[in-house]
Amino acid sequence: MHDLVIALIGSNGFIGSHVAQSCSEAGIPCFEIPRWEGDEKKLDSLIQELRNSNSGKRIILVQTAWYSTSNTDYRSSPENYEWVKITQAIVEICKKHHIVFAGLGTCLEKLIIDKDVYTTCKSEIRSYLDSQSPVNEWVWFQLHYVYSAEHGKPAVLKKAAEAIESKVSLTLGTPDDKHDFIEVRDAASALVHSLVANFRGVVEIGTGKTVEVSSFLASLFPNLEIIKGSSKEKRISYQGMADTNDLVSSGWAPKFSNH
Repeated sequence: MHDLVIALIGSNGFIGSHVAQSCSEAGIPCFEIPRWEGDEKKLDSLIQELRNSNSGKRIILVQTAWYSTSNTDYRSSPENYEWVKITQAIVEICKKHHIVFAGLGTCLEKLIIDKDVYTTCKSEIRSYLDSQSPVNEWVWFQLHYVYSAEHGKPAVLKKAAEAIESKVSLTLGTPDDKHDFIEVRDAASALVHSLVANFRGVVEIGTGKTVEVSSFLASLFPNLEIIKGSSKEKRISYQGMADTNDLVSSGWAPKFSNH
Protein backbone atom coordinates (compact mmCIF):
# COMPACT_ATOMS: atom_id res chain seq x y z
CA MET A 1 0.00 0.00 0.00
CA HIS A 2 1.35 3.42 -1.00
CA ASP A 3 2.27 6.09 1.55
CA LEU A 4 1.44 8.64 -1.15
CA VAL A 5 -1.79 10.58 -1.69
CA ILE A 6 -2.34 12.79 -4.73
CA ALA A 7 -4.55 15.89 -4.77
CA LEU A 8 -5.20 16.48 -8.48
CA ILE A 9 -6.46 19.82 -9.76
CA GLY A 10 -7.77 19.56 -13.32
CA SER A 11 -8.69 15.89 -13.10
CA ASN A 12 -11.26 16.20 -15.90
CA GLY A 13 -8.79 17.71 -18.38
CA PHE A 14 -6.77 16.06 -21.14
CA ILE A 15 -3.62 15.33 -19.13
CA GLY A 16 -5.30 15.40 -15.71
CA SER A 17 -7.77 12.65 -16.57
CA HIS A 18 -4.90 10.39 -17.64
CA VAL A 19 -2.95 11.20 -14.46
CA ALA A 20 -6.03 10.15 -12.46
CA GLN A 21 -6.16 6.91 -14.46
CA SER A 22 -2.46 6.24 -13.85
CA CYS A 23 -2.96 6.81 -10.12
CA SER A 24 -5.81 4.30 -10.15
CA GLU A 25 -3.71 1.72 -12.01
CA ALA A 26 -0.85 2.21 -9.53
CA GLY A 27 -3.16 1.93 -6.52
CA ILE A 28 -2.46 5.49 -5.39
CA PRO A 29 -5.30 7.37 -3.68
CA CYS A 30 -6.22 10.37 -5.82
CA PHE A 31 -8.37 13.19 -4.48
CA GLU A 32 -9.80 14.69 -7.67
CA ILE A 33 -10.56 18.40 -7.98
CA PRO A 34 -11.98 18.88 -11.50
CA ARG A 35 -11.19 22.59 -11.78
CA TRP A 36 -10.36 25.21 -9.16
CA GLU A 37 -10.39 28.83 -10.25
CA GLY A 38 -9.48 30.93 -7.26
CA ASP A 39 -11.58 30.20 -4.14
CA GLU A 40 -8.60 30.07 -1.77
CA LYS A 41 -10.65 29.43 1.38
CA LYS A 42 -12.36 26.43 -0.23
CA LEU A 43 -9.09 24.91 -1.43
CA ASP A 44 -7.42 25.62 1.90
CA SER A 45 -10.25 23.76 3.66
CA LEU A 46 -10.04 20.81 1.23
CA ILE A 47 -6.29 20.45 1.72
CA GLN A 48 -6.61 20.75 5.51
CA GLU A 49 -9.22 17.98 5.45
CA LEU A 50 -6.99 15.84 3.24
CA ARG A 51 -4.07 16.38 5.60
CA ASN A 52 -6.14 15.49 8.68
CA SER A 53 -7.46 12.28 7.14
CA ASN A 54 -4.05 11.11 5.88
CA SER A 55 -1.78 11.60 8.86
CA GLY A 56 1.75 10.33 8.28
CA LYS A 57 1.35 10.06 4.49
CA ARG A 58 3.08 11.99 1.75
CA ILE A 59 0.65 14.38 0.08
CA ILE A 60 1.43 15.98 -3.26
CA LEU A 61 -0.83 18.48 -5.00
CA VAL A 62 -0.62 18.24 -8.80
CA GLN A 63 -1.82 21.31 -10.70
CA THR A 64 -2.77 20.30 -14.26
CA ALA A 65 -5.54 22.88 -14.77
CA TRP A 66 -4.78 25.91 -16.94
CA TYR A 67 -6.43 27.96 -19.66
CA SER A 68 -7.76 25.33 -22.06
CA THR A 69 -5.55 24.35 -24.97
CA SER A 70 -8.72 23.52 -26.91
CA ASN A 71 -9.14 27.28 -27.37
CA THR A 72 -7.33 28.45 -30.48
CA ASP A 73 -6.00 31.56 -28.70
CA TYR A 74 -4.57 29.73 -25.70
CA ARG A 75 -0.99 30.84 -26.41
CA SER A 76 -1.92 34.52 -26.60
CA SER A 77 -4.90 34.83 -24.22
CA PRO A 78 -4.51 37.23 -21.25
CA GLU A 79 -6.28 34.57 -19.16
CA ASN A 80 -2.85 32.96 -18.82
CA TYR A 81 -1.89 35.79 -16.46
CA GLU A 82 -4.89 35.02 -14.27
CA TRP A 83 -3.74 31.41 -14.03
CA VAL A 84 -0.33 32.58 -12.84
CA LYS A 85 -2.04 34.28 -9.87
CA ILE A 86 -4.20 31.21 -9.23
CA THR A 87 -1.21 28.88 -9.31
CA GLN A 88 0.79 31.12 -6.98
CA ALA A 89 -2.12 30.98 -4.52
CA ILE A 90 -2.11 27.18 -4.79
CA VAL A 91 1.63 27.10 -4.06
CA GLU A 92 1.13 29.22 -0.95
CA ILE A 93 -1.61 26.87 0.31
CA CYS A 94 0.73 23.93 -0.24
CA LYS A 95 3.44 25.69 1.76
CA LYS A 96 0.99 26.44 4.58
CA HIS A 97 0.04 22.76 4.93
CA HIS A 98 3.56 21.43 4.30
CA ILE A 99 2.69 19.46 1.18
CA VAL A 100 4.61 19.25 -2.08
CA PHE A 101 3.42 21.23 -5.12
CA ALA A 102 3.75 19.72 -8.60
CA GLY A 103 3.19 21.88 -11.68
CA LEU A 104 3.24 21.30 -15.42
CA GLY A 105 5.17 23.29 -18.00
CA THR A 106 6.27 22.84 -21.58
CA CYS A 107 9.57 22.24 -23.33
CA LEU A 108 8.99 25.58 -25.10
CA GLU A 109 10.15 27.21 -21.87
CA LYS A 110 13.63 26.33 -23.08
CA LEU A 111 13.35 28.99 -25.76
CA ILE A 112 14.94 32.24 -24.61
CA ILE A 113 13.58 34.72 -27.16
CA ASP A 114 10.18 35.58 -28.60
CA LYS A 115 8.17 33.72 -25.98
CA ASP A 116 4.40 33.85 -26.30
CA VAL A 117 2.08 34.63 -23.39
CA TYR A 118 1.51 30.98 -22.52
CA THR A 119 5.18 30.00 -22.23
CA THR A 120 6.06 33.30 -20.55
CA CYS A 121 3.46 32.63 -17.86
CA LYS A 122 4.66 29.07 -17.35
CA SER A 123 8.21 30.40 -16.99
CA GLU A 124 6.96 32.92 -14.46
CA ILE A 125 5.60 30.09 -12.30
CA ARG A 126 8.99 28.37 -12.47
CA SER A 127 10.71 31.58 -11.37
CA TYR A 128 8.21 31.95 -8.55
CA LEU A 129 8.93 28.43 -7.32
CA ASP A 130 12.67 29.04 -7.49
CA SER A 131 12.41 32.24 -5.47
CA GLN A 132 9.69 31.35 -2.95
CA SER A 133 10.10 27.64 -2.12
CA PRO A 134 13.00 25.29 -1.42
CA VAL A 135 13.44 22.72 -4.21
CA ASN A 136 12.36 19.90 -1.88
CA GLU A 137 8.88 21.47 -1.72
CA TRP A 138 8.06 21.31 -5.44
CA VAL A 139 8.29 19.34 -8.67
CA TRP A 140 8.06 20.90 -12.13
CA PHE A 141 7.18 18.55 -14.98
CA GLN A 142 8.50 19.91 -18.25
CA LEU A 143 6.43 18.18 -20.91
CA HIS A 144 7.58 17.61 -24.45
CA TYR A 145 5.19 16.97 -27.38
CA VAL A 146 2.22 15.22 -25.76
CA TYR A 147 -0.19 13.61 -28.22
CA SER A 148 -3.18 11.30 -28.41
CA ALA A 149 -4.37 9.82 -31.70
CA GLU A 150 -7.54 8.68 -29.92
CA HIS A 151 -8.43 12.22 -28.83
CA GLY A 152 -7.07 13.98 -31.92
CA LYS A 153 -4.56 16.06 -29.99
CA PRO A 154 -2.70 18.16 -30.95
CA ALA A 155 -4.76 19.67 -33.76
CA VAL A 156 -2.46 18.33 -36.49
CA LEU A 157 -3.55 14.77 -35.62
CA LYS A 158 -7.18 15.73 -36.03
CA LYS A 159 -6.38 17.33 -39.39
CA ALA A 160 -4.48 14.23 -40.46
CA ALA A 161 -7.42 11.98 -39.59
CA GLU A 162 -9.77 14.29 -41.50
CA ALA A 163 -7.45 14.25 -44.52
CA ILE A 164 -7.42 10.44 -44.52
CA GLU A 165 -11.21 10.31 -44.29
CA SER A 166 -11.61 12.85 -47.10
CA LYS A 167 -8.87 11.18 -49.19
CA VAL A 168 -6.89 14.39 -49.58
CA SER A 169 -3.30 15.37 -48.79
CA LEU A 170 -2.17 17.28 -45.70
CA THR A 171 -0.02 20.38 -46.10
CA LEU A 172 2.53 20.96 -43.34
CA GLY A 173 4.62 24.06 -42.84
CA THR A 174 7.41 22.32 -40.89
CA PRO A 175 7.37 18.59 -41.74
CA ASP A 176 11.11 18.29 -41.11
CA ASP A 177 11.03 19.59 -37.54
CA LYS A 178 12.08 16.99 -34.98
CA HIS A 179 10.27 16.62 -31.67
CA ASP A 180 10.10 14.22 -28.76
CA PHE A 181 6.54 12.95 -29.18
CA ILE A 182 5.10 11.22 -26.11
CA GLU A 183 1.68 9.58 -25.92
CA VAL A 184 -0.46 11.09 -23.16
CA ARG A 185 -0.75 7.78 -21.30
CA ASP A 186 3.04 7.52 -21.17
CA ALA A 187 3.31 11.14 -20.05
CA ALA A 188 0.85 10.49 -17.23
CA SER A 189 2.59 7.29 -16.14
CA ALA A 190 5.97 9.06 -16.12
CA LEU A 191 4.51 11.83 -13.98
CA VAL A 192 3.02 9.42 -11.44
CA HIS A 193 6.18 7.29 -11.44
CA SER A 194 8.22 10.41 -10.64
CA LEU A 195 5.97 11.26 -7.69
CA VAL A 196 6.21 7.72 -6.31
CA ALA A 197 10.00 7.89 -6.69
CA ASN A 198 9.97 11.19 -4.74
CA PHE A 199 11.64 13.24 -7.49
CA ARG A 200 12.03 16.96 -6.88
CA GLY A 201 12.96 19.96 -8.99
CA VAL A 202 12.57 19.84 -12.78
CA VAL A 203 11.62 16.51 -14.35
CA GLU A 204 11.49 16.30 -18.14
CA ILE A 205 8.70 14.16 -19.57
CA GLY A 206 9.31 12.62 -22.98
CA THR A 207 10.55 9.41 -24.56
CA GLY A 208 14.18 10.48 -24.91
CA LYS A 209 13.98 10.20 -28.71
CA THR A 210 13.12 12.60 -31.52
CA VAL A 211 11.41 11.99 -34.83
CA GLU A 212 10.49 14.23 -37.76
CA VAL A 213 6.90 15.47 -37.83
CA SER A 214 6.30 13.86 -41.23
CA SER A 215 7.65 10.49 -40.07
CA PHE A 216 5.66 10.67 -36.87
CA LEU A 217 2.39 11.30 -38.75
CA ALA A 218 3.22 8.58 -41.27
CA SER A 219 3.60 6.08 -38.42
CA LEU A 220 0.12 6.93 -37.15
CA PHE A 221 -1.51 7.41 -40.56
CA PRO A 222 0.29 5.13 -43.08
CA ASN A 223 -1.91 6.21 -45.99
CA LEU A 224 -1.54 9.94 -45.39
CA GLU A 225 0.01 12.00 -48.19
CA ILE A 226 2.04 14.89 -46.77
CA ILE A 227 2.92 17.99 -48.78
CA LYS A 228 5.48 20.53 -47.62
CA GLY A 229 3.94 24.00 -47.52
CA SER A 230 5.47 26.94 -49.39
CA SER A 231 5.18 29.38 -46.50
CA LYS A 232 8.51 30.86 -45.39
CA GLU A 233 7.11 32.19 -42.13
CA LYS A 234 9.33 31.27 -39.21
CA ARG A 235 7.65 29.74 -36.21
CA ILE A 236 8.91 29.22 -32.67
CA SER A 237 9.68 25.53 -32.38
CA TYR A 238 11.75 23.73 -29.78
CA GLN A 239 13.36 20.72 -31.41
CA GLY A 240 14.93 18.38 -28.92
CA MET A 241 14.51 15.36 -26.73
CA ALA A 242 13.72 15.03 -23.06
CA ASP A 243 16.43 14.02 -20.62
CA THR A 244 14.83 10.83 -19.31
CA ASN A 245 17.91 9.33 -17.64
CA ASP A 246 16.54 9.59 -14.10
CA LEU A 247 13.17 8.18 -15.14
CA VAL A 248 14.66 5.26 -17.05
CA SER A 249 17.21 4.43 -14.34
CA SER A 250 14.39 4.34 -11.78
CA GLY A 251 12.45 1.77 -13.80
CA TRP A 252 10.12 3.75 -16.08
CA ALA A 253 9.76 3.07 -19.78
CA PRO A 254 7.20 4.27 -22.37
CA LYS A 255 4.62 1.68 -23.45
CA PHE A 256 2.35 3.54 -25.87
CA SER A 257 4.46 6.08 -27.75
CA ASN A 258 4.71 5.31 -31.45
CA HIS A 259 8.41 5.66 -32.33
